[in-house]
Amino acid sequence: MIQKTLFSPPGSGFVPFRKFARLGGSAIAVVGFCALAGIGQVSAATLSGGSTTLTFKKNNPAVAGLYEFNAYFDDTATYSYITAWDSTNNVQVNPGNEGYITTNIAGVDYVVLNDPIRPYGYTPTPVAGRSLQTTTLQFDTENFSTESFLSGWSASTADSSSMFVTGIGEKIGLSNMTRWNPYGSTGSLINGDFALVYIPDRATGVNSGLALVSFASGFNPFLFADLSNVSITFDSLTNELNIFGDVLVAGGVSYWDGFASSGTNIGTLNLTASVVPEPSTWALLLSGVIVLWCLRRSRRKA
Repeated sequence: MIQKTLFSPPGSGFVPFRKFARLGGSAIAVVGFCALAGIGQVSAATLSGGSTTLTFKKNNPAVAGLYEFNAYFDDTATYSYITAWDSTNNVQVNPGNEGYITTNIAGVDYVVLNDPIRPYGYTPTPVAGRSLQTTTLQFDTENFSTESFLSGWSASTADSSSMFVTGIGEKIGLSNMTRWNPYGSTGSLINGDFALVYIPDRATGVNSGLALVSFASGFNPFLFADLSNVSITFDSLTNELNIFGDVLVAGGVSYWDGFASSGTNIGTLNLTASVVPEPSTWALLLSGVIVLWCLRRSRRKA
């Protein structure tokens, strides 16, 4: 944090505070400048938490394009716990340790999963076999628009097969892990330790370029889903960022799941995150408070 001296006692070579308070408009300019200069080096807004609601089709391969949903796990479950298999009875050993709900929409079963967003700057405690994700996204809330938000997002890249992510830019890290059962065979498909990234090359047609990437242990980060028909908003009164869109199967899933077809709609993503405003916003608030205090003192002296 860089500290600036705003006021000093008489005789120090600086304007005493009681005189500064009488400078009127000049005081406003000086205080605003000093407040802006006195804030730290980070110049963008960050995420302090929140959650993502993932609504996925549950168990109809012709519609869902995924194995049948089986269980949900939080960020304390080890990979070996999630994947433990009873080879005698051909079933998973351990149940999920994170709750979820099921619902039916137009005759199709869905699971509704709540996946917490990791705050910017927070590094989770390592868990055996997991690739727990962090949040690194910073963005500008001033004159916010979908275009400015995405253009300022440090981009990721994917390989030509649309299966794997080859370069990771800024991301929004989620927390949990999903487990799916195959149809007519044994084993499990593990997707999770998700991160939301921006891949400009995938912004074609209805696709926004935003992609949900699975960092499930044992594989390269693979493309779980593309987000299409996206709405991105920022509420400056509540300091909330919202990203909503349809979830379309991407190449990483269709590679592992023979029922999955790239581009199939399997549900929705609804992300709501709490935003820590950029330092310039705090500086303006601070300068406003100081100016009001200065004016109040000057009136008392009059």
